[in-house]
Amino acid sequence: MKLRLSLTGMVALALLLAIGGPAVAQQTFQQSDLQGDWSIFVYGGYDAYTESFYGNLNLNAAGGLMTGFGNWRGIDSFMIQGQLVLDAAGGVSGVLRCEHSNWNIMYARMSQRKNEITGMAEGKRFYVMVRMVRYNGDPASLPGDEAPPDDTTPEDTEPEDTPPDEEPEPDEEPPKDEDPPAEQPPWGDGNGIRN
Repeated sequence: MKLRLSLTGMVALALLLAIGGPAVAQQTFQQSDLQGDWSIFVYGGYDAYTESFYGNLNLNAAGGLMTGFGNWRGIDSFMIQGQLVLDAAGGVSGVLRCEHSNWNIMYARMSQRKNEITGMAEGKRFYVMVRMVRYNGDPASLPGDEAPPDDTTPEDTEPEDTPPDEEPEPDEEPPKDEDPPAEQPPWGDGNGIRN
């Protein structure tokens, strides 16, 4: 029962992260969007077995693994094989393999900005969540990201260094000689000496 609830929760979390809310504009994807340097995080926690990996990898324009290194369950591990496929709608599938485990990506999505991939994979023994984050380059722009036009005209703006027309009123009047002295707080007068 715990395993079933755990798997359901992980699937729901992966779908929530993969979908990321309603798309503002439709983005198109191509295989070369996978090219670059990525940080990868693999999570899978179960009663008697935990699978985790974090590290970095480099993919070529065809989605093939070029290099990669990370940490699998506390052990240094090289990425030794991988091929990802990206469809026009942003769906990602494929296989990534390190020295100690392999992950068959069943369902994953690339973000609209093309800088994250989140999904579910079949791990060494159970399902795992895979998250990849691009760590070089700028995110892709979306339609509507352009800066709004500058509608101000020179006569609409005021120079910043213009002096005010009149002096501001002081917040408080300075104390007069006939005013009684202020009561001293119990912790002293602020000079470090108690009376």
